[in-house]
Order: sequence, then C-alpha cells, then structure tokens
Amino acid sequence: MQLIYNMIQTALPDTSRVWVYQSNRFFSKEEKSVIENQLSEFIKGWNNHGTNLTADVFVVEPSFIVLAVNEADINASGCSIDSSVRFVKQIGQELKIDFFNRLKLLVEKEGEQKYVSIHSLAEVQDWNIYNTLVQTLGDFKKSFLIPVSSSPLLQLN
Repeated sequence: MQLIYNMIQTALPDTSRVWVYQSNRFFSKEEKSVIENQLSEFIKGWNNHGTNLTADVFVVEPSFIVLAVNEADINASGCSIDSSVRFVKQIGQELKIDFFNRLKLLVEKEGEQKYVSIHSLAEVQDWNIYNTLVQTLGDFKKSFLIPVSSSPLLQLN
C-alpha cells in the first residue's frame, strides 16, 4: 500500500522517536496552516535542559500531528516531553480540537475516512486504521496505516 506518509521529507533518521497526536475531527486548511506555523516555532526552541533537540514536526492530513526527535543526538526527557504535550494541548484549546481523546479512532477504506469508537473496532475489521502507536519515524513511514484486524487496539475490546 503506497502511502503519502512514505513521502515525508526530513533529515531525521528512521530511528527517530515519534509521538502521534490524533485530533477528534478533521483539520480545515486554515487550521492546518496555523498548526504547522505554531509547531514550527515550537520545535525551534524545544530543548532538554537547555540543549536544543534535533526535531521535526509534520501535520498529516486529515487530523494528525507528528513530532519526531533524533535521540541519537540527545534524548527527549520527561520535561521536554511534558512541554510538547502542553504545547499540543494549547493548540487544541485555541482551535477547539481535542488531541487526547483515545476512545475515537480514525479508520480508512478505499479513500473513505471516518471516526469510530474504540469499542466498535470489531465492526470495521475490513478497514484500515491509522496506527498512532508507532514508536519511530521508520515505523511511521512503514506502518502508519494498517489493517484494523492486525491492530493491537482491536485486542483491547
């Protein structure tokens, strides 16, 4: 399955750690632009105890923010991770978007995308799910969109 996510342009290695934030609704073009601008400014100063992190950010349509850090240079610590979470929460408050609702998941089938309850995953096993559990940039590129039937989230029901 050829994905746009394979086309992410970054100098970061595939071993870079990622955090994926899914919104509770699709972004408008204007919101996407605001989010991209704010996150670009944030990562310029994102640091671990005063040392800047080598990081990149992606706004992946229709509703994802992806932060990536090359931890070969310096690890993201609890404080730096907390600051990124606070920043994503701040963007969510400004735009009235919830990036922390883990009970609604985005699924896709033949170009159609819709949100479903985590408790309804068994009903859409023939769909694909956006895998927000990926840990590295390489995993994101290879397996951000996977069959619902192979998602670990299906086992939680």
